[in-house]
Amino acid sequence: MSHTLNVSPKREEEFQSKLDKIVSEKFGERAKDMIYVDLIFTAPGSQGHGYASALLDTITALADTLGQACWLASSNILNEPFYNSRAFNTVGEFLLGEDNPNWHEKPAKVQVMVRESGPRMGD
Repeated sequence: MSHTLNVSPKREEEFQSKLDKIVSEKFGERAKDMIYVDLIFTAPGSQGHGYASALLDTITALADTLGQACWLASSNILNEPFYNSRAFNTVGEFLLGEDNPNWHEKPAKVQVMVRESGPRMGD
């Protein structure tokens, strides 16, 4: 899996390396049978209309139909309640930039989250 982020190749390499390690540790061979949810976001001017919710709800409904778990990586801690409300739980996390002397910002925290398939309360 590869991300299409607007970041330097070095940052992308760091992200992918750390993500691969957590995915291997937490999911192992099971990862290949899971649905990976890649980069869900809504442009600021379009937020609040339920677009991301509709998209993620469609993906998770498909996953439930297929009996597959979903996983994602989120680098915005403010999105945690959104994902939690859709039964995603954090199973691991890592920091980007903490070992880079050229990184002048606070390290970015990335959460790896999983949602197991199956019926939910209220279904």
